Amino acid sequence: MNELNPSNRNLLIAIAVTLGLWGCAQNPGPSPKVQAEKIKTLEERLSKMEDDHQILLSTRDQMKSRISALEEDRTALEKKLIHHKEVVQERDDLKALTDVRTSERDASQLRCELFKKGLQELLGQDDSMISTSKPAPSRATAGIPFTSK
Repeated sequence: MNELNPSNRNLLIAIAVTLGLWGCAQNPGPSPKVQAEKIKTLEERLSKMEDDHQILLSTRDQMKSRISALEEDRTALEKKLIHHKEVVQERDDLKALTDVRTSERDASQLRCELFKKGLQELLGQDDSMISTSKPAPSRATAGIPFTSK
């Protein structure tokens, strides 16, 4: 009895398929009310995401503007830095030149002082020679012939 004839077997398969289809038809899925709630929830999430997207876009635009302003500031600061370096270099050059000129001036003042002392010594020697010496002889007494023209 374990064996079924082919017609009974086909009938049994047809009944199983029919019952399966009937069982699937009994559960139509979520009710329209549940589907409406699910759609409403998804629409709310979509709306929130669109709002977040708009906020992010405006933030991105603000950040781009800020980046542009910061780059301009950086460029201006780089120019100021270059100018400052030039000014510092010029100051250092002028200080070095001032030091050289100061040492030249000091050397010239020293030479002038030494020259002044030398002249004063010579004048002092000349004065001492005049006061200690006899009056200078005249031409006639010195034996120099006097010629007139």
